[in-house]
Amino acid sequence: MRLLAVDMETTSLDPRNGSIVAIGWVPVENGVIMVVSAGYQLVYDVQAQESVGDSGTPHTMQRVMR
Repeated sequence: MRLLAVDMETTSLDPRNGSIVAIGWVPVENGVIMVVSAGYQLVYDVQAQESVGDSGTPHTMQRVMR
């Protein structure tokens, strides 16, 4: 069985009001995590005015997104 674990970081805990700032993924094949195929992408939205605030500190998102 093949699965894909996906994680998104947003500017808000409310998905209706926040913007996506990063997305990450890790494939799993037959119960084995395929670390070499894992990846992430920072998302930069010119229109977004939100800040990740202090919530980005554990993930180092503030430094990367500035």
